[in-house]
Amino acid sequence: MSGPLASTRPSFGLRPRLIVLVLGAVAPFLLLIGLVARQHRFTERTAAEQRALTQAQALADRLDSRFGTIETLLLTLVHAASPNPRDSAANDALLRAVVAELPADFAHFAVTTQAGLGIGTSDTLSNGRRRPLPSPRSVADTLLGFDIQGPAPLYGTEGPHAIAISRIDSAGGMRVIGFVTTARLQRELSKSPLLDTAIATITDSRGTVIFRSPLEGNWLGKSVIGTPFFQASSGRRTGVAAVPDLDGTAVFSGFVTARHIPWIVHVGSPQILAFAKERTDFWRAIGLGALALLIALALAWMQATRIIVPMKRVAHDAAMLSRGDLSHRSSLASSNDEIGVLSKTLNTMAEALEMREDALSRSELRFRAIIENVDDMVVIAAPDGSRKYVSPAMSRILGYPQEELLEVNAQDMIHPDDWPGVREMIR
Repeated sequence: MSGPLASTRPSFGLRPRLIVLVLGAVAPFLLLIGLVARQHRFTERTAAEQRALTQAQALADRLDSRFGTIETLLLTLVHAASPNPRDSAANDALLRAVVAELPADFAHFAVTTQAGLGIGTSDTLSNGRRRPLPSPRSVADTLLGFDIQGPAPLYGTEGPHAIAISRIDSAGGMRVIGFVTTARLQRELSKSPLLDTAIATITDSRGTVIFRSPLEGNWLGKSVIGTPFFQASSGRRTGVAAVPDLDGTAVFSGFVTARHIPWIVHVGSPQILAFAKERTDFWRAIGLGALALLIALALAWMQATRIIVPMKRVAHDAAMLSRGDLSHRSSLASSNDEIGVLSKTLNTMAEALEMREDALSRSELRFRAIIENVDDMVVIAAPDGSRKYVSPAMSRILGYPQEELLEVNAQDMIHPDDWPGVREMIR
């Protein structure tokens, strides 16, 4: 736009200003969404850690219950079995009767002397011979007077891997041993509904894997003592940690040391699952926030358009008046908003100027009619003496055309001695 208003055009228009204003209004809400998402993430992590710890405790309780049952049976068998080798057949019958009352694959019992001589077993070969038993000297842990061994092959070098729990009767000079296979333990513990999405691992105090669910990879019997997964529980009976699992999956791990058996139960909740709801809620909030922002920007753009277009028309109306077109009127004066009030003000100002211009024009015509019809010589001169106007009477009286009279300086017609006084009078 050219003209008087061109120099007042803002370098930053109204539309961008409105958009920046909307962004400034929406920004705190977007920040709030971020803060809520961060708090939600912290809450989800805390919930996942607590859930893993609760699951680990429940699994440890189940483990204690199962081995507590075996320990109770061992205490009974210590008093029921005979330490006399001549009573080995009676001991076999007693142990087979006990096993018959238990689930298949659950347990196997044996009685030995303290020197390791077998004097009773619930599992004999078809020829009546007893299977070889693990050496009691390989017992790893001792808790409440029960020795815990394994996992190791049930029959020394053959058979399924099993956990051996033994009780020594020092007075009778014998040892009663109960066995539970790791396969049976795996099946029983894996039935827990708590492990549908969690990863459970049981290790002994030396870091040897006793149980793993889901059973992915050949971890049973392997030592994991040097892994961050195991070291997180080192020296602590219970707690939580964010660590990589044995397979590298990032988990929130809860760990509990069982009471009846010195094993550490680890339950890991995959972080990707723990944060799944948080991510869903976060992206839902971001989506809703983005939608709200787009709607706000669209409304701001529409409102800016509704404001800017009339403002441009008002600016055009003002420019027309500044160029002297006093007959121009703004067409927005019928509106009742602020722009309508501004347009009405412009129209009122234009009408006032037009009336003043008309009055001035009529006054000038009257002045010209009077001054051009009087017989007096009238001269309008500038302070420097140059003539700006001479009346027709002066041209008639002096006999010179008005053009020549306008070219003559007032000083040229004044005596030099009188000029200072005349000049002062003109000034």
